[in-house]
Amino acid sequence: FSVQARSYTFQSATFKSTGRPRVLSWWFQNRKPVSRQPPDDLFGKVEDFAAQWWVWWSIINPTWRERDTATGRLVINDNDDSDWSNLRRPGQCGILTVLLCLFWWHERLSAPSQEWVFALQDVAWVVNELVHASK
Repeated sequence: FSVQARSYTFQSATFKSTGRPRVLSWWFQNRKPVSRQPPDDLFGKVEDFAAQWWVWWSIINPTWRERDTATGRLVINDNDDSDWSNLRRPGQCGILTVLLCLFWWHERLSAPSQEWVFALQDVAWVVNELVHASK
């Protein structure tokens, strides 16, 4: 993550708020505490949060990324000439918010779910692609 963040010429640091998990509004309004979990009543059910996260993740990803027709989830595919500019959002209001959501989601699971692991793999792949695209 730090390699990726250092490689940017800074532009708008935030993603679109459309579809954004509501716990991020709590985080923004409370001075971005990374050491605290959002309140349970705000976080809601893990399944609902996961669905909300996937919607937002799909919205902020490039439109050229393939979506599974059955689930609507993003598909990891190699495309060397890809434009990642809409995901180049360094800092604490950018890609860190995606990672923070994954952390909060994980902390509410008794064991990592297959859905969470897939989300983590997709985000890791995207961050890797961002690093390679910035070289």
